[in-house]
Amino acid sequence: MNSDYAADAARACDHFDEWQDAHGVRMHWRRFFELESAVELAGKQGDADRQIRDNGITYNVYADTRLGPARPWSLDILPFILDDADWRHIASGVSQRARLLNQMLADLYGEQTLLQQGVLPTELVLGHPGYVRALKGHRPAGGVFLHIVAFDL
Repeated sequence: MNSDYAADAARACDHFDEWQDAHGVRMHWRRFFELESAVELAGKQGDADRQIRDNGITYNVYADTRLGPARPWSLDILPFILDDADWRHIASGVSQRARLLNQMLADLYGEQTLLQQGVLPTELVLGHPGYVRALKGHRPAGGVFLHIVAFDL
């Protein structure tokens, strides 16, 4: 790729481009393309498309009757690659959110300050099928209520 073209394109964009910046293709993408050629990627994309079609993997858009009830699932085999600095920023936020959720669980099974102050609706929490009333007042070893957490980035 012509690096002058890439730099001009990056400067012309008024949005973040995960693939390139003002200096051209970002280093973590360059490393990826050193491992995977365009031909290999095209073959892998074809394999994925074929497997989706052969297995009938679809989704529905109920409001859109124009294309019918089921559409083939779309899967882009290019990964979402982050550099170290971007990942550290995201990891910091994810860790902060997990700590907050653990503290909320500790309160909901403990003093219930969030409920008493009206921060969370009582009926939402106590009426939730996942809330185990019998564990009210129980404190797990190490104070860890939240053992697994997943976030959609």
